[in-house]
Amino acid sequence: MARNTFKIKDVTTEFVVKNISPTRKNIRLFGLNLGWGRSYDLLQLPYISESDIRHSLLKGDLKYKSEASEIRVLRCSIDLTQYDIAQRAFLESIGVTHCIETVGYDLSINGQEQGSIIYFDGSNWVNLPPSDDGYILTTHGSGDNPTWEDTSDFLTSSDLIVWDDLRVPITSVETSGIRDPSFEIFDNGLRTYAFTYQANQLNEEEVFFIAQLPHSYREGTNIYPHVHWSPSTTDTNTVRWGFEYSWSNVSDVYPSSTTIYSDVDTGGVAKKMLIGSFGELDGTGKKISSILVCRLFRNSSHLNDTYTENAFIFEFDFHFQSDSFGSSQQYIK
Repeated sequence: MARNTFKIKDVTTEFVVKNISPTRKNIRLFGLNLGWGRSYDLLQLPYISESDIRHSLLKGDLKYKSEASEIRVLRCSIDLTQYDIAQRAFLESIGVTHCIETVGYDLSINGQEQGSIIYFDGSNWVNLPPSDDGYILTTHGSGDNPTWEDTSDFLTSSDLIVWDDLRVPITSVETSGIRDPSFEIFDNGLRTYAFTYQANQLNEEEVFFIAQLPHSYREGTNIYPHVHWSPSTTDTNTVRWGFEYSWSNVSDVYPSSTTIYSDVDTGGVAKKMLIGSFGELDGTGKKISSILVCRLFRNSSHLNDTYTENAFIFEFDFHFQSDSFGSSQQYIK
């Protein structure tokens, strides 16, 4: 039967007995009594030849040590027929199996710096030194090697441009106590605000709220306000919503407010959720944490509002573009 050998660049003379039950104080290997957990110099032991050293670098038996600049990872078993029955039984008891082929990998570690990563490059196990603070380890599939990536690339990548909602649930708004919509039954035990038809402009119902652009906002882009609502009956007519706002960045002065409108056909289906869009708000120069002061009302006194029944409202939203998970600093992108 063939004998296995290892091509070892620098044969170490030290080994540590391991994988031995703590209840066993000594083991017998190569005819010698060896203490559990202790280190030995092979060249100082009698009857141990260089061939024995080479064949002793095996799983569960000897811990291979090399120079500080190089670690060699060996996966191997040995030809058990070279040992006597007692030695063979011991080796088998600690997981050593008979093997004709020996496989070895060289692992070169330059400096063994803390934070290094070990990976397989398709041929060998190699070392990836640590990167700068804040970088993350990125894999590129089974056919490529991992790399460190700067997280700032992920915070502003054009691949991350998506749409999101800046939401204002109707239950979070404020009223003035003068021209308030009523909190009416929408269905069975469910309630929401209902805006009634008012022919007199002075009686038009309104609510108030504040909205702040989040740190995920793609600065300088337009936002799109809209209202989610439902007609209360099957009448086919039009509801006219009004939206008054003023929008400012931090440290800027608020401009005079602007009022825009949205006319929506009821469609003749009661309790069908509809969207009233107010178009776009110019976001040129606008930043994260910019704030809108807002008023939403039903402009029922206008000739375009022909629906004389209640209009239920659920939520007001701003569609906006997002290009990041947040900002890299507290107050600026």
